[in-house]
Amino acid sequence: MTLESITVCNYKCFNEPQTVEFDEHMTVIVGRNNAGKSALLETLTFELAEKPHRSISTHAVAGRRSQKPVFATGVVRLSGAEVLALAQGASAPVAIPVAQVHQRAVSSHTTPVSPEAGAPKVWRAIIGRDAVLPVDTRETTNFAHGKKYLGQYAPPGTTWSWYVFELENDGSMAGVPTLATSKGRVHKADLAHVLLAGQRASTYVFHAERMNVGMAPFGREQRLAPNATNLPEVLNSLQHVKVRFHRYTQLVRRVLPQVANVSVRPHPELDGQLEILVWSGDPDSEREDLAIPLLESGTGVSQVLAMLYVVLTADTRRTIAIDEPTCFLHPGAVRALLEVFREYPQHQYILATHSPSVIAAANPGRLYLLENDGNQARVVPIDPEKVLDQRRTLDAVGADLGDVLGPERILWLEGKTEERCFPLIARRLCKIDLAKTAMLGVVATGDFDLKRDKRRVQLSADVYQRLSSGIGLIPPAVGFVFDREDLTDEQCARLREKVPAPVHFLPRKLYENYLLHPKAVAAVLGQFAIDEARVREWIEANRGKLGGKGQDWEHKVDGAKLLKNMFTELSESQLAYDKVSHGQELTEWLLAEDPSHLQEVADLIVTVLEVRAV
Repeated sequence: MTLESITVCNYKCFNEPQTVEFDEHMTVIVGRNNAGKSALLETLTFELAEKPHRSISTHAVAGRRSQKPVFATGVVRLSGAEVLALAQGASAPVAIPVAQVHQRAVSSHTTPVSPEAGAPKVWRAIIGRDAVLPVDTRETTNFAHGKKYLGQYAPPGTTWSWYVFELENDGSMAGVPTLATSKGRVHKADLAHVLLAGQRASTYVFHAERMNVGMAPFGREQRLAPNATNLPEVLNSLQHVKVRFHRYTQLVRRVLPQVANVSVRPHPELDGQLEILVWSGDPDSEREDLAIPLLESGTGVSQVLAMLYVVLTADTRRTIAIDEPTCFLHPGAVRALLEVFREYPQHQYILATHSPSVIAAANPGRLYLLENDGNQARVVPIDPEKVLDQRRTLDAVGADLGDVLGPERILWLEGKTEERCFPLIARRLCKIDLAKTAMLGVVATGDFDLKRDKRRVQLSADVYQRLSSGIGLIPPAVGFVFDREDLTDEQCARLREKVPAPVHFLPRKLYENYLLHPKAVAAVLGQFAIDEARVREWIEANRGKLGGKGQDWEHKVDGAKLLKNMFTELSESQLAYDKVSHGQELTEWLLAEDPSHLQEVADLIVTVLEVRAV
């Protein structure tokens, strides 16, 4: 049984109809907190609470809501064997709609076939092929569901009668079917109703919350309930099948290495109750008294036990949906769990997450981004192949999806030093809220050197053009800020032409040129008893060797090399200059003691972000 698609409307944050088409194996839905991921997973069984969308558009007058119905529609695909199994497992005889005239007369001398005689043929047609069950929660009668379901076997305009029948062991009809309708009322066990109930029983939604499933009454059930409340009961049955239970505990250990074993026992104090125990020590010790009840174990343990039970033991296809797995599982456990899922491809998996590591590990067949603006959720399909391409693009500049998934825009910077320091300057000097803006350093700005390799420059420009586009999961680039290096005005202009987002250059050669502050350097080198005068004297004596001649030497000198040589000589080779950590130390000192020294950088940040400093 496969959930092919679902459309939800006027439910929670879904105002206008939004559709998700699911991959038969793995679908991932990604989005920020409160984007609507959990609400979407709640609709997978087509059981919607009366929780309509709330906004000015639907509640224009306080206390008076829109009359628009809360509903979901969708398509469920079943094999003929699944249809037969569900019908055979129904608690009452099944009813199907049969055409009033199943087979029209070939000539005026032949007699039309009655519905009673045509019912077996309809039934053979149903179980002889894949079935598509259209579901619409607005339909108030089972007759409507069944008519849509069996409409695929009859021409438009066909009139129907409902017939009840029982099944032989081989799946054929037993005896003659009997009429089950009376003035539109339909037998409660009509086939569409049975199939929809089967879909609901085959769909498991695991939420990011503690599951109270550590105890349950004795029983013989082997099928896990959709809410997993009978987990102790089914595990108790499974542990009597030694080989399969051993395989189950091996899967548990793969996902949760700290769990050495799982067992079920009668509760020592509550009659008629079973209790799950989680073993962290060696099971061969037979020290059951040291095992921990599941109710006292970590939040994610119960979810893993339930998921793996379904994955391993379900004899037919199941739909397993997980909401925010990284909220209750360590990233390593999530990766191990997804590896197990890949080994059991007969099931359908749906993950909702805000974690880029889950996207990478899941390798989904379908990927969706959920956006939410003013409590208006919108489903945006993302091509997984493009996401792989985006990951390669990010790899080329030293970033990953974890860096870009969340902010609304990105300011790309020269490197890791600027990635550490520019946010400090933006917050302290510009008073800018960076909650929606990421500042990320790249690693390949040297590839823009037109003097080296023009072809490589074009390839690099293509990378940054992709970073600027804002397609898929990568937010748009608000701009790029690079070191000026030795580029001429003409070369800077040519680079700006190659990248669609604004490209800015620091007025000085390197960011390190702003850190050549004698008192700041002396403070960082304080452990070597170096004072400001000594630093100033060293700079004056050595700056000319690295292009720092003349009155504007601070703009032209190679600040990075100057700092590197200075730290080595003044510390007598005891301390090497680290661009990132020492660059951050110098920046923090300047922001605290002489912020005006970094004002030029702050002004550039304000210009790039197009905000007004407070």
